[in-house]
Amino acid sequence: MLRAIGSLESGSRLPDFQTISIVNFAGTAQFNAFLKEVNPKAMMKLINAENMGPDDIIYMKERIECGDLVVVACDRTPGGNRKQISIKNFLGEDAPFPRGAFLLSVLLEAPVYHMFAVREDDFNLDSPYELYLYKSEMKMQYTRKTRDILVSKLMDEFTGHLEKLCLNHPYQWFNFFDFWKKTDLE
Repeated sequence: MLRAIGSLESGSRLPDFQTISIVNFAGTAQFNAFLKEVNPKAMMKLINAENMGPDDIIYMKERIECGDLVVVACDRTPGGNRKQISIKNFLGEDAPFPRGAFLLSVLLEAPVYHMFAVREDDFNLDSPYELYLYKSEMKMQYTRKTRDILVSKLMDEFTGHLEKLCLNHPYQWFNFFDFWKKTDLE
C-alpha cells in the first residue's frame, strides 16, 4: 500500500514523498517483477535486506529528513537468517521475531509507526481493508548501553498490536515459513 501511495503523481491530496522499501529480493522476485510491470516507479526505492550496509543507513536517514518513509515488514525473517531474533510472548507462546527492523529504527532515530491492513471480513476476499496505524510511544534516544532495551521495547509494542489484531482476525496473519518451528532458532 505504501509503495502505491509513494508513487502517486504530484498534485494529489498527499504530500510529495517517496517510500523506501526494505525487501528480501530472493523471496519476492515474482512479486517485484509484477510491481515493476504494473508501476515501474514503485520499484525505484528498494533496498535489499540481505546486503544492507552503512551507506544504505546514511541514505535512509537523509531521505527521512526530507520527509520520505522507510518501510519494512517487521514480522518477517529472511529464510536464511533466523538467528537475529528475540523471543517474545505472542499468542500465549514463545515466538521468534526478527530484531533487524527494530534495530534499524533505533539507528535511524526516526519516528516509528506500526501499520497493519486487515480485511473487515476474514472470509471475504472482496471485503474492504481497514488500515491500522499506531505511532510508537518510544523516544528514539539511546546510548550504547540502552540501545538493546529500546529495541526490545519497540518489539514488545509491535507484537502487542499484532497480537490484538490476530486475536480479532485469526485467519489473516500468515508466514511463508514455519513461524513456530524451534529448530531453526538453535
